[in-house]
Amino acid sequence: MSTKASKKRTKKGSSPWLLNMPQIIDCLQELFLPDEIVEELELIDIDELLLDGFSTIILDLDNTLLGTYERNIPLENIHWIQQLKSLGFRVFVFSNNSDKRRVQKMCIQLKVYGTFFSMKPLPFSLKEFAKIHKINLKKTIYVGDQILTDVFVGNWVKAYSVLVLSDKYPLTFIKTIQKDIEKKLLSFIAPKDAN
Repeated sequence: MSTKASKKRTKKGSSPWLLNMPQIIDCLQELFLPDEIVEELELIDIDELLLDGFSTIILDLDNTLLGTYERNIPLENIHWIQQLKSLGFRVFVFSNNSDKRRVQKMCIQLKVYGTFFSMKPLPFSLKEFAKIHKINLKKTIYVGDQILTDVFVGNWVKAYSVLVLSDKYPLTFIKTIQKDIEKKLLSFIAPKDAN
């Protein structure tokens, strides 16, 4: 299942100092609502995004491409990335994982450039990474499994943000709590006409 999220703008109130509930929701949507939600990577409509002019895909690593404790990227994800490259996309990995060797190994498996300890959700490292690799972030699809890091940083730099809600990777206790918080946030800010 793939869901396109519509970020609706509300009218500004008369007071510049007070925000009403629609304005608060509007602000939260700008920061945390992804442009698209999918259950699996393969459900991202790559052909449509290619037609819309997107040329780069930046992928989170852990719990997006493989489980936190897995040592090899699943074959279906390797094939999916090969397909992206064959369509002309530039593909990168942008991970918060602090294990440099792990991230390097995964990038070698995928034959892509990437970085570790990226300090998401702060955008500074992503902007520097984009500058080094000559990436136009406004023509970039940013894919990850977390709202508070991946979607947030993708939205901040005006990329097309995609949230992957796959449950095929086991989560740590802390990540499970974080996912529960993110689900509540998503249900609060998602437009009521979206599924």
